[in-house]
Amino acid sequence: MTRTALLHVGAHKTGTTSLQTLFTRHRAELRAHGILYPTSGVRPHSAEIDNHTNLAWEQIGHAHFSPDFGTLDQLVDEITASECPNVLLSSEEFACLFDRPEQLRNLKHRLQDAGLGTHVALVLRDPLELAESLYVTLVGYGLDLGYDEYLHQVTDEGRVTIKWNTYCFDNAVLVRSFVDAFGEDAVTCVEYDRSDAVRPVLAALDWFFDGALDGTELDIRYNSMGSRVEELRTRIRGGDATIADLEGRLEQSLREIRRLQVRLAWSEQRFSRRVEQKVRASLGRLRSR
Repeated sequence: MTRTALLHVGAHKTGTTSLQTLFTRHRAELRAHGILYPTSGVRPHSAEIDNHTNLAWEQIGHAHFSPDFGTLDQLVDEITASECPNVLLSSEEFACLFDRPEQLRNLKHRLQDAGLGTHVALVLRDPLELAESLYVTLVGYGLDLGYDEYLHQVTDEGRVTIKWNTYCFDNAVLVRSFVDAFGEDAVTCVEYDRSDAVRPVLAALDWFFDGALDGTELDIRYNSMGSRVEELRTRIRGGDATIADLEGRLEQSLREIRRLQVRLAWSEQRFSRRVEQKVRASLGRLRSR
């Protein structure tokens, strides 16, 4: 029997957290159908949504990688000890390996050593739409670029680097990097659907899930800020929130506020440009009469 590791790469802002919510909630159902959703490489998440970012960060050489949350070696050990024939890995941070072919090949070879062939699932979004959505998030993580300069890098270079991560905005380059590492037949591309981030992906990968998630709730829309606020309320009511906890949540909330401020300023700037364009067009028509 062919054993498969499905690597759900994302990319960013394509509903990855909604899918990871589904995978985490239904880990038992997946296991019952022979699909292991590993715990190795999973970092703690405020809403208890598991993804394998720590494994991606290990390959990237990210400063926030921690062996305490699981390494590639520990993943291989978990796979070897499991009776599940198939393995599901998910993190949008894997997409940041697009310009690191050696690390992608290393990931492929390590999974091969565990007896698995690797298939990659890429969810692709219109680059400019992705850029608009991702900008506010990156500002919250320290991106020090005005929107015009950021958009210039996106359109001219097709990538933006912030700290340890490089984000790809050229879908052809992104796809080619994974095809080169894993093979053309080993890559499935799905077009992002903003109205439903879950069903189109599951439909494209039905050969892998094989009904494992049939009957589960698929109308999932994750809201990170709302989840953090509700979690904080619960912790305070329960009396188990420490000062350090509250300070951490406050810092997250302030970061969200900064993102919203940037989004507001950016929206106002775009609105002003549209008004200016309409005024210029109207003046042009009047002068031509």
